Amino acid sequence: VLDSVLSGLLHEFNDEKKSPSVGVVRLSGMLHSDECAALREIARQLCDTWGLSFLKSASFSTNLRFLREVLSELDKGHKTVVFVLDCLDLYTAKQKQGLLYNLLDVLQGSQAQAAVVGLSSRHDCLELMEKRARSRFSYRKVVMPAPPAEEGARVLRELLSAPADCSGDADAFN
Repeated sequence: VLDSVLSGLLHEFNDEKKSPSVGVVRLSGMLHSDECAALREIARQLCDTWGLSFLKSASFSTNLRFLREVLSELDKGHKTVVFVLDCLDLYTAKQKQGLLYNLLDVLQGSQAQAAVVGLSSRHDCLELMEKRARSRFSYRKVVMPAPPAEEGARVLRELLSAPADCSGDADAFN
């Protein structure tokens, strides 16, 4: 559902001939488990989207300062960024929740048009957030029920099957 909405948003507002008006930064609590790696990945994706130079060896504080500066520049250029935090509950399990606090704090302190979308399979995810991070969150929740068993099986079959037009024996693979 989210991918469909984001695809439509990018298609509607981004022109291939110009710098994008909307960018999406995706993080996963499973892949970007520590705060430094997550902030580095944010900086990398922002640089990729808007053609900026990325410094791979930048420290946490350097990347945080970079994020503030980029958001300020995006606001001046009337550009928007959507941060998608997959497995949000894994970020709330951290002792200090520094990434959540710093990201939400930077967004609250800037005039940039930005949104943070957190995805989790846990219903109590927001309650796991520290008070300082939770106070910067809007508490808008969209609960998606699990699909019926038949629909879930169909989606899994579709995702795990090789396309019929692929080289090799797709039937043997499937």
